[in-house]
Amino acid sequence: MSRKPFLEAIRIMAAVGWADGTMGKEEADMLRQMIEVGPLTPDERAVARAWLHSRPDADADSLQLSEEARVDIFRTAVRVAAADGRTVRAERDMLADLADELSLPDALARAVRDAVRDENAAKLPAYAKLFRRPLHTLQGELTSLGSYKDRALLLVNVASECGFTPQYEQMQALHQKYEARGLTVIGFPCNQFGAQEPGTPEQIDQFCTANYGVSFPMMEKIDVKGDEQHDVYQTLSEIPDAAGEAGEVQWNFEKFVVSADGDTITRFRSKTKPDAPEVVAAIEAGLP
Repeated sequence: MSRKPFLEAIRIMAAVGWADGTMGKEEADMLRQMIEVGPLTPDERAVARAWLHSRPDADADSLQLSEEARVDIFRTAVRVAAADGRTVRAERDMLADLADELSLPDALARAVRDAVRDENAAKLPAYAKLFRRPLHTLQGELTSLGSYKDRALLLVNVASECGFTPQYEQMQALHQKYEARGLTVIGFPCNQFGAQEPGTPEQIDQFCTANYGVSFPMMEKIDVKGDEQHDVYQTLSEIPDAAGEAGEVQWNFEKFVVSADGDTITRFRSKTKPDAPEVVAAIEAGLP
């Protein structure tokens, strides 16, 4: 697509977004992604950014574009909307309005959406669903493992009163050593094993900071097994350890190393220290 049709795509979508008098957050986010990653000159990008704050000038006739160009505009918009692995309702509505504005028949618009869906499915990592599960941080903020996209992960169910609790020291050391190379260590407090994580979020945070200087992300207290098992651990429980044994987490401080590409997860049981050679080897193999 030439730069002019791409800029026209932004203009049309901005006009659609402003049609009700306001630009919604999801619509603005979608346009912002297109503006920042699209084939625009600095001057074109500046013009497009202005449309995030005010409605474009009177609509040009999009039908002056060839059908190929109009399909290309729509395909680009669909790809951007699906770039984070999901398309929210506001984005779907905006895409429907864009298809109407571009005078694309329903069947053609549907074919473009299906093709992009299949294209994205072919690119998904083996454990894509792991990154889409909603999580809350220890401070209660909504997040997901998708926030750490393209980074290797060391996921550990932790507890403050366990014989393995000193493993926090090695976890923090790994965080400091490998963070700049693309590793994120994440702790998941859990009170299911010997009731060894009884504290409040504030108490857990204070304990980890005061005793081990923990600076890696900590999630809210969750269940890693049983009827209330968190979705993240439903996926992790399917992973076998070195002996080929899968199933529910058995005790505090089981470890899962997730490769940066999301295609490999390696499981280690509680007795294996975070800095054991086999864990470090899995981390280094999984770095981006």
